[in-house]
Amino acid sequence: LRRQLWLQWSGAIARRSQFPGYFTQLADRATITVDSEVSKEISQDVVRTAPNHPFFNGKGSPGTLRLTNTLMALSLHQGLPEYHQAFSYIVAVLLLNMSQEDGFWLMTVVLQHFLPLDYHYGTGLQHDLRILVELITECFPDMEGHFQRQQVDVSVFASGWIQGLFCAHFPFASASRFFDVMFAEGNTSLLVRVPMAFI
Repeated sequence: LRRQLWLQWSGAIARRSQFPGYFTQLADRATITVDSEVSKEISQDVVRTAPNHPFFNGKGSPGTLRLTNTLMALSLHQGLPEYHQAFSYIVAVLLLNMSQEDGFWLMTVVLQHFLPLDYHYGTGLQHDLRILVELITECFPDMEGHFQRQQVDVSVFASGWIQGLFCAHFPFASASRFFDVMFAEGNTSLLVRVPMAFI
């Protein structure tokens, strides 16, 4: 039921039904019109995304081709933030649960409605990291002291967790469960709650 629930809870199913055939048009245009720098970046990221996973291992694997198509289509869609390496991992988790088209629409909703548009390149991620550090200081002063003594900056490890929505550094099955919570609750508070739970 995960595919249906994610699409319903996120609102992506309504968006997809408003624009039938749109994803296919973008995917068809992608090989011709995607900026060569973006295309090169996507190609490099795709082969680095879960190379040991049976769905994504190898350039000609079904998962790799679908991941490439979806990321290229996203790069052409108006109103989305500039491509970021973390997108490859997020879309990979989506594609393990749904089709390219469904994954495309769900990712647009994540980037336009769940996260601020500047999240990956602006102040959004920094804001969440600041909240995380403040909560650690308040709730776990011993841990915060330990981090300081060891000269560990929480943002060094937590930023990678958060900007990839846990898809880049956690097992895909766990990341899918985090998405269950995010879409069911309709917000991204778990981006701070999950690191707090681990700490």
